[in-house]
Order: sequence, then structure tokens, then C-alpha cells
Amino acid sequence: MDRVLFILSLLMGSAWAAPQPAVSPSPSPSPSPAASGAGLRVNESVRSALYGLQPSLGELTNWQKRLFNDEIVANGQDFVREHRLIGDRVKVELDEALIRRTLQFYAPQALGNDEPRVAARVEAAERCPLCDASVEPLKKLLQARLEARGVKPVWFKDEEMPAAAAPGAPAAITQQLPRFGFLRALELSRGLQGSVLVSIEPVMKQADAEGMANGELEAEDGRFVLRLGLTMGRLVSSKKVEFQRIDSVEVLARRVWTESMAELTEGTRVGRSSGGAPESGVESGAASGSEAPPEVLIAVQGVREFAILSGLKGQIQQALGGSMPVIERSLIRDKVVLAIRTSQTPDEVRGKLAAITVGSQKLVLGQGPLLEGELK
Repeated sequence: MDRVLFILSLLMGSAWAAPQPAVSPSPSPSPSPAASGAGLRVNESVRSALYGLQPSLGELTNWQKRLFNDEIVANGQDFVREHRLIGDRVKVELDEALIRRTLQFYAPQALGNDEPRVAARVEAAERCPLCDASVEPLKKLLQARLEARGVKPVWFKDEEMPAAAAPGAPAAITQQLPRFGFLRALELSRGLQGSVLVSIEPVMKQADAEGMANGELEAEDGRFVLRLGLTMGRLVSSKKVEFQRIDSVEVLARRVWTESMAELTEGTRVGRSSGGAPESGVESGAASGSEAPPEVLIAVQGVREFAILSGLKGQIQQALGGSMPVIERSLIRDKVVLAIRTSQTPDEVRGKLAAITVGSQKLVLGQGPLLEGELK
């Protein structure tokens, strides 16, 4: 089963509507006719499942219809909990909760501004060819994703960046992206409604500064890190994911963006229910109003493929009743940190997750005060 999941995860990495160039310079081998046939069956099954789900989503507005077709259907693999080959048939289980949250955030409604604008930047580490090659595709992706939610990005060049950072930038972001404060300064000086900063850089080997002064930077074990910091009004999202040179930066960025939108949706919901302006602190768990939404963090080793990650999130959500948001906080090497929005205690959550299996792997949780475990 693991081998089937691995093959399917590779086949699902391409978009359906039109070929989208991967940023990675490493060419992928051409799939065999059998693998291509399996991939087509998977794509068709996911597409059919998504259109089958659409009527249950209710009456969609025009912007929601565009999101459903351009983001969800076009990248259906990002919204699959699990897929199994049964003979020559593919059984698909969708992440319905993620789909619904993806369709809920629309900036003009959330911010009370008919034409919100945000300061935008994509930054790449110097002397990193893969990072440089990622900038324009990432800008194109962000432009489309922001516009689909009623936001106009205002792109700033290097020479436009201010000399000093703005005070008060969210610590949840600046701890990962120190330069976010400089973009925040432009947001405030130009009267914009938010900021979005994406950075990509290699995970560096331990070396002295003199040895790194010249030539191309060398990533440790071919690993890179993609970070995203996003504010809209008082809504906050911060994301970090590590990846290998052979991974598609575009696919990773898509997933990070989808998770950020899901969190902004949750922040808007919490803000409205508390009677205040919506706010969500993604890293700290803080939200608007007097109370933060309760959550439990779980760290799991052994998550080596996105198909496994999707299956794990789906199993956790199902074990806790199906309606609890399960949000990716970080994915570094093969370790994922998930935030579970729930009022249950860690011990209660541990008990309900005891029987989880993903493919042939069982989730084994330790007995310490923190929820830490491994897929074995």
C-alpha cells in the first residue's frame, strides 16, 4: 500500500487544467504507459468526486464558483484525504472541511473594504539558482490567488524597501521572516490593508563565513525552506515548509497558501463570534476577542509524502468527530506539526488517536505531556 500511495503522490503532483511548469531544475523521468493510465484514472476520479460534492456546498457566489473551478478542481489532489486503488477503480475521500474553508474567505467581506490592497514581495536567497528561478512563478501564483479573493497586490522592488522596519509587526511572522517588518512599514506608509512576504532559501550546511563568501550556496542534503508571512487587517498567518530539490516549489506554495486561507477563515469566524474585529495569531494560537481558540499541538515523525500527510490529517479529523479543523503549522524534513482546534484535553485527544493507521503505518504516540509520535 505504501508503494501505491508513493506512486499516486507522484502522479498527483501535476495540475489538470493546463501544464504548469515546476520550478525545480531537475528533470523528471517520463512515466510509463501503465503509470500514466493510473494517473488519469486518479485525476478523473478526483474530478468526479469534487463535482459530486459541489451541490452539497450550497449556492455559491460568483467568486466562490471561480475558486471552486480555478483552485479546487484544477488542483484537486490538494483536497484529497485518501485515495485507494481497488482493482481498476480509484476510491477517493475528499477533505470536505478544507474545501469549505477554502471557499469562505473573501477579503472585501472580511475587511469591510471594497478594494483592499496589500504590500507584496517574493524574496530569494542570493547565489541560489533554484531560489532565483522560483521568484517569478511564485509571484504569478500569489497574484492570481490574491485577486481571486478580491485583493490587489502592490509589488515592491528592492530599491523601494525602507531603511527601517515598522514596529508592532506580528511576532508570529517576524520570528520566521525578520524582513516582514520592512514590508509592513510600506503597508502603513501607503495606506494598504495588509502585507504578504514569501521567501525561499537553502538550508545551509555548517560552514564558516569565509568559505561561503563566494560561489553558489550549497544546501544541506539538497534541502530548501519556503516561508510565508501574511496579514490582512488584523488577520495573521505564518507558514514554513522544508523541501527537497526534486520537489515542485509551485505545488508546495499552493498547499501553503491553501492552509493560510483556511486559517484566515477560522480567524474571521472566531472574531465574529467574539463580537470583535477578526484576528488570528497562527503561530501563537491567539485570536481576537478575550479568548484564543483552544487547540492541541501534535508533532509526528515519519511523514515523508504529501499523500501520507493528507491521510494523517483526514484520520485525525475523523477520529475527533469530523468537524475539528486540523491545520498544518510546519513541515520540516519528515516531521509535521499540526494544530487541532478543539476544547478537548491532550490526554483526551491522545486516547481518540490511538487507533489511527495511514496505509500500513500505525500512529504511535508517546506518553509525555506533549503529543509527539511517529508513523511506524
